Amino acid sequence: MRDDTRPRWVTVPALAAELGMSRQRIWEMARQGLLPAIASGRRLLCDREALPALAVEQAAARRREHGGDR
Repeated sequence: MRDDTRPRWVTVPALAAELGMSRQRIWEMARQGLLPAIASGRRLLCDREALPALAVEQAAARRREHGGDR
């Protein structure tokens, strides 16, 4: 369910700060199609609503990397 107090589309620097990730990693994920994003002039806006699905996918990838559940 969407939290209407926060905008759905957020800039790369804002999302990186929110997630504790580098801006470069956010750009890479958008370029690879892992994170839905749209260009707005020179800015890239990322879809905050895609984050829950992305988190699940990233967790599964880490488990596969480390040989299963811990």
